[in-house]
Amino acid sequence: MQEIYDLAIVGTGPAGLTAAIFGQRLGLKCVVFGNTPGGNLYMIQNIENYPGFPEGISGTSLGVQLFSQAQKQGAYLTMRLCKVLKKQAGLFSLADQEDVEYLAKAVVLASGLSPKLPDIPIKVKSGVHLCTMCDGPLYRGKEASLAVIGGGNTAGTHVLQLMNIAKEIHLIHRGNELKMEWALESRIKDVKNLTIWLSAEVLEVVGEEHVESVVIRQGEETRKISVDGIFLSVGWEPKLEYAKISINKTPEGYIITDSQLCTSELGVFAAGDIRDTEVRQIITAAADGAKAAYAAFKYLISKHL
Repeated sequence: MQEIYDLAIVGTGPAGLTAAIFGQRLGLKCVVFGNTPGGNLYMIQNIENYPGFPEGISGTSLGVQLFSQAQKQGAYLTMRLCKVLKKQAGLFSLADQEDVEYLAKAVVLASGLSPKLPDIPIKVKSGVHLCTMCDGPLYRGKEASLAVIGGGNTAGTHVLQLMNIAKEIHLIHRGNELKMEWALESRIKDVKNLTIWLSAEVLEVVGEEHVESVVIRQGEETRKISVDGIFLSVGWEPKLEYAKISINKTPEGYIITDSQLCTSELGVFAAGDIRDTEVRQIITAAADGAKAAYAAFKYLISKHL
């Protein structure tokens, strides 16, 4: 007979792993979907606003610690993404990338956000990146000129991670002012090899095999900036194609929950950046995970499941 889990958790970021830790401690048998310990945390070189780490902690380290803690509590971590989530005979059926099926009585959706891609023609085969921690070192020692497209916290973090790698950095933002935290903006404005282009629209990425330049427009003026690589940071968006269940979402695709993180689908809860919330930080995602696990626990008790 197929094993039935009390709680299935989709996502191995701070929200999902915290839900697994608290779910197991509440006596729930949890299965977790996701192939990267910490989710997108690996993209952050140094986290400076997570309580308990006055000198900061790398995203990779925090993600591994959360993962290890969930594992120590007894959660089963599939190390595979969830391919399909659907209802089946009063339970929830979840299939991973290898089409292995798992059954659960309740679900926490904590699959986070995916990087947005800009609406510009990009035909080059190499030189366009999303992660400075992953791909920034490729340019070390090459006297490279690099462009960062975006104006939020991710873009600011990219600049700090590239400042000792690149010869020069061009921060290109379509808005007339940066939208990152004040502390981060203050730090990047001290970066000597940085040029900031505001109210600048990217029209084209030029190159065949590899990036050669980027064309921008500021007002009536169009200019071409020679660069060796581009790091995209134009925002994030939820992706819930795997969820074949009916849940209410905002027009932008974020999951709508009540104060207890319940969704419109009975037995399904949402936590972290994927839900409709004003603040999206690591600590709020972790808090959501704990709260969603407790809400799932109360739901299962009330239904005598």
